[in-house]
Amino acid sequence: MKTFLIDPYTQTITQTTYSGNWRSIAPMIGCDYFTCITINDDSDTLYVDDEGLLKDQAEMKYFRLKMSPDFNQTYAGKGMVLGSDPYTGDSTDAICTLEWLQSVVSFPRTR
Repeated sequence: MKTFLIDPYTQTITQTTYSGNWRSIAPMIGCDYFTCITINDDSDTLYVDDEGLLKDQAEMKYFRLKMSPDFNQTYAGKGMVLGSDPYTGDSTDAICTLEWLQSVVSFPRTR
């Protein structure tokens, strides 16, 4: 499946592939536990480190997702965007484009 990896350590967003096995999400974003955030009208899901803010803040890097004046959130660590079927909850190819993600993601120096 087509997915996007947001990496605040290299300040890049890259298209990659996802096997479809949910157990591979945590290693892809470098964490033990992840949480899901629905973005862009329930079409895509952002997966982030659920314990990112509990880790050593001196070494942590962040990315900010600003999709509207009302939605401006900063996340710790890497993130992964996958598509989501709103009826079944199954993962699908990401619906958004790399260009759209580049327009809504920034990499602040601090959270």
